[in-house]
Amino acid sequence: MNSTMEIPELDADDVAAATFAATAQRCVGTDVVIIAVDGASLNPTERPWNRADGARGGASPGVRAIQVLTAVGMHPDGTPLGLLGQGWWIRTEIGASKQARDRDPEEKETWHWLTLLESVRELCYAYCSRPWFQLDQAGDAWLLLLAARYEDIYLTIRAAHNRRVVADHITEEPISLWPIVSREPSLGQVSLDLPAEPGQPLRTATVELRTRPVTVKAKNKKTNRVHLIDVFAVLAREVEPPAEGVEPLEWMLLTNRPTAGLDEACAVVLAYTYRWTSDTILKTWKAGAGLDPDTTLSFDGDSRTLALLLASLAVRAQRLLSMVYEDPDRPALDEFTADELNALISTRMRPDLHRDTITIAQAARWLAELGGTSTREAARSLDSFALSRGLELLEPLDSALQELRRS
Repeated sequence: MNSTMEIPELDADDVAAATFAATAQRCVGTDVVIIAVDGASLNPTERPWNRADGARGGASPGVRAIQVLTAVGMHPDGTPLGLLGQGWWIRTEIGASKQARDRDPEEKETWHWLTLLESVRELCYAYCSRPWFQLDQAGDAWLLLLAARYEDIYLTIRAAHNRRVVADHITEEPISLWPIVSREPSLGQVSLDLPAEPGQPLRTATVELRTRPVTVKAKNKKTNRVHLIDVFAVLAREVEPPAEGVEPLEWMLLTNRPTAGLDEACAVVLAYTYRWTSDTILKTWKAGAGLDPDTTLSFDGDSRTLALLLASLAVRAQRLLSMVYEDPDRPALDEFTADELNALISTRMRPDLHRDTITIAQAARWLAELGGTSTREAARSLDSFALSRGLELLEPLDSALQELRRS
């Protein structure tokens, strides 16, 4: 795995534990921390790593893929705080989903998800923050829905299946999730700014919200046991069809966070939108965080350590963007260490600069230029790819200055 960063002589698990604990420390004072859990598949032998949704991308049939599950912690206002957990495993039976029903829970990939949720849950409570996990449709599995029974966490899962719910006691007819929630009265409407996608520009969607408590049936197909799970269902559906060729937004969110009125439903939807930030972080990590086109990834400790460090840089780059947009004139020392700012100043060839007077916006622009963005582009707009690359290149400068000070 090629990178400008040097791998420290540390155990990968020790590096991970220190990274996650540092993020948990930033959560102190926050009653609830939003945690987006995302899966990615990294092909160890082929490029590009162009998928961030758990699929293998360009791998050939039968090629093993390394699965990485990442938990990104965010402040309730959406500011990224850092990594709170990461799980790795090798998918050895690609395309064997038809055998999933015959496996024990510990043999399923969803077991890795549950293990990650448990470890992050313990970490958050060690620092007095309540986790609110945000899972996409990949998390709509009976084993993960059981976690909604935990009273000490919040959990939101975007439904992928039109699950059966306990019979409607009014009609005594069996009914499914979408029909029973769709017939609830509208709570109101809310506007969401949707991020750009390939072939689709940024746009604003007006969605109508409905909610009701439901008891969903989650079936263990191996044992045929049906678990009854009480959750609140929030349906967010776009009220006016977008332009032709653009899929209208529709989310069915299952959550154990009490949701009755418009304010509570808006809070559930808003928290789920923070996954867009997590998606950007994941894409930055895979495609822009200093990974050369010929980079390959193995399952050894060095590769996992480097991948973790690069993922941390991607999170930090996104946090920098949030800070710049929120308050561009705040001191750069709020985010950067004194040594980092000194290293950044050294790239400017300006002896008159002093770290105490540098704003967060100035530091971010210089960092983007260090990452390969032109001065004109950096002055006009910033992106997480250039910032992440700049942070990677800043690290050896920072280390060199520290070494000079010690000598």
